[in-house]
Amino acid sequence: MLPHERRAVVLSALVFLLLFFINISSNTLPVLKNVSKASAVTATLLIAVTLFLGPLSRFFPGYFKHDLIYRKFLGLSGFFFALLHALAAFVGTYKADIFLVFSVANPNFYPAVFGAIGLLVLFALAATSTAHAIKKLTFNNWKFLQRLGYLSLVFVVLHFVFVGNSYFLKSVAGQALLVFSFMVVVAKLLAIAAGLPKEHSKEEIKHLTKS
Repeated sequence: MLPHERRAVVLSALVFLLLFFINISSNTLPVLKNVSKASAVTATLLIAVTLFLGPLSRFFPGYFKHDLIYRKFLGLSGFFFALLHALAAFVGTYKADIFLVFSVANPNFYPAVFGAIGLLVLFALAATSTAHAIKKLTFNNWKFLQRLGYLSLVFVVLHFVFVGNSYFLKSVAGQALLVFSFMVVVAKLLAIAAGLPKEHSKEEIKHLTKS
């Protein structure tokens, strides 16, 4: 693992651990539910940061172009914590009953559907993050596919906006995460509307396409 990859993974793990310890010190919920909560926020934050680096590199290439090399492992870490959240909720909340998750009797049926769609999109992005996939798809087609990350963020946000009668949005953290996610999508749309060119650093191309 290269130094920048290690830094991205370690930073992601530290964010999760910080949120997890904040949770367990402020409530009496079971450990698995605190894992679910901390991993959900960590995943959303990492996905949003990963996507935000794109438009930032267009608006301020001198500052952020070289940070694009962190996106791959920040994004993969985001997928990992999204998957951890899904598994923790599946076991801790739904007692590993897949039929209950997608039953109309589930009060969080729609949030579950939104979350599942977001997770599937993230899985597709993670599965095509290898050098082999990039060569197979060609770089331009691969980049087009990776833009679906913004779609995954939308579904992830819809998931936490509606889950539990929007309880998360009643917290400062939930509101801040919603605003940040909105900023990411708006920044991307503005970058496209302005026709700003995407400048990939030599380091990013090298690390994306290395065997």
